[in-house]
Amino acid sequence: MVSSDVPDSSIEEILISNNNLYLINLGVIELAKQEKRPGESIDSVLRKFKRKLKNEGTLQELRSREYFEKPSEEKKRKEKAAKQRTRQQQRADELA
Repeated sequence: MVSSDVPDSSIEEILISNNNLYLINLGVIELAKQEKRPGESIDSVLRKFKRKLKNEGTLQELRSREYFEKPSEEKKRKEKAAKQRTRQQQRADELA
């Protein structure tokens, strides 16, 4: 969903245009947009925008694609995360 009032960009940036916040990355507009209501402070809008990005996983996706990760490294990372989740779940079960 590309809006006509938002220009393409070759770098990652946050653009404020017509009281709207957009995340632009490599010329592709991510699906993150937060509209500013009349009388709402820019701090409030920015806080909502950041929360939306976090919930959508947009920033995490950008960071994971920043560098190429070999399939073997990806597999090791996922296995390590799974072991960590398992240990945390076991600790939670012991406490309950």
